[in-house]
Amino acid sequence: MLALTVLVGCGGPPEHGSGGPGLGGDARGLAGGHAGATVPGEEGTAAEAVAVIDGARHGTSRDGAFTVSWTSDPDPLPFNALFSVVVEVTRTASPDEPAADVDVLIGAFMPGHGHGMNRLPRLTRLGPGRFRADGMLFHMPGTWELVVSIYAGQQSDLAVLPIVLE
Repeated sequence: MLALTVLVGCGGPPEHGSGGPGLGGDARGLAGGHAGATVPGEEGTAAEAVAVIDGARHGTSRDGAFTVSWTSDPDPLPFNALFSVVVEVTRTASPDEPAADVDVLIGAFMPGHGHGMNRLPRLTRLGPGRFRADGMLFHMPGTWELVVSIYAGQQSDLAVLPIVLE
């Protein structure tokens, strides 16, 4: 069983090395969400939709073993309103085949402020290497990182995909 920590707050960037217990000063190692978990809260108030600016809709994991792509519903991403993301994971060595043996955690982190979302998304497996995170909410404009923690047996990796909201 995985233990999850939700980073909340907005007091500015954390001091060097203060990403939280076990995070080695880099809270992006946490992708706050897992199957069936939700954090109750008020629904976001819909604001005008905000386009993804310089956002990567795909990328390679830090160790280079996986490729991750994502789409959102709605698209463009809204500010301060609930949305969902669908994430697809493939192995870099076989990019045309879904990575059937992986599990993921999906969340978002705001590196300039040192916090994540105020909500824990609900994660659903849609098929081999394909997952949907419902209940995501970007409650502040600025630079966010979509964080996908990838687990395949004893192997783990992390994909961090930037998203800028105005």
